[in-house]
Amino acid sequence: MKKIINSENTEQAEAVIADLERYVNAVKHIKSEIHSIGMKDVPSDFVIETIRGNFAPLHCKCDALINADIARFNSPVVASSLKDVFNKKVAEIRLKVADYSHSISVKGRMFGDQDLEQYIDWDESENPFLSAETKQKIKESFITYVSLKAQKVYAAHQEAAVKLDSLLNALSTAKMDQGLGVAPGLFLLKLFIISDADADGQYKVSPRLLDYNAEALSREELIAESLEVESDENFDN
Repeated sequence: MKKIINSENTEQAEAVIADLERYVNAVKHIKSEIHSIGMKDVPSDFVIETIRGNFAPLHCKCDALINADIARFNSPVVASSLKDVFNKKVAEIRLKVADYSHSISVKGRMFGDQDLEQYIDWDESENPFLSAETKQKIKESFITYVSLKAQKVYAAHQEAAVKLDSLLNALSTAKMDQGLGVAPGLFLLKLFIISDADADGQYKVSPRLLDYNAEALSREELIAESLEVESDENFDN
């Protein structure tokens, strides 16, 4: 049997997608900061370790860069200065990761949580992005369906809505819809009587007595109606 969608919960899904976009943008920023140290290639696993709060690989890479620069200058002063520059930059990255871990969350998971890594896709240059496929999966995860047991109730509800729509449009055409736009719930109560459930738990809805001729007819409409009745009487005779 075909599944019936009850609700797509679009607002909730879009909110999560927006949070994921902020998360991925933060990951991009961290990678950019690592690049600024002097690392030409920053693989995805290196970025992942950094956003998890593991800075050991970053320190090792910085040490290698420092040693390469020191070898060129062979100066203790330059060596000390380079270490200060790299340490300051690493400290800035640490602070930014810590800041994101308090300001960015997705579905209750904070930045750096390994469970969020499943939503990151990486392009050929190992740049993070949120793919269309991932967004679609998020949307689908929020869809709720009508159970097989409840489909009879769903069908009855939809059928009642169609018939009620027809009734309200007929009342509108007859100019008998005063109050509908102000208090639709009360308006509907004036149209029907809902009896208490019987011994079998069944309810009965009955139409209230209405003055279906309540709309004042114009002089032309009264004449036309009179002629129509007179014509019918002559035909019967």
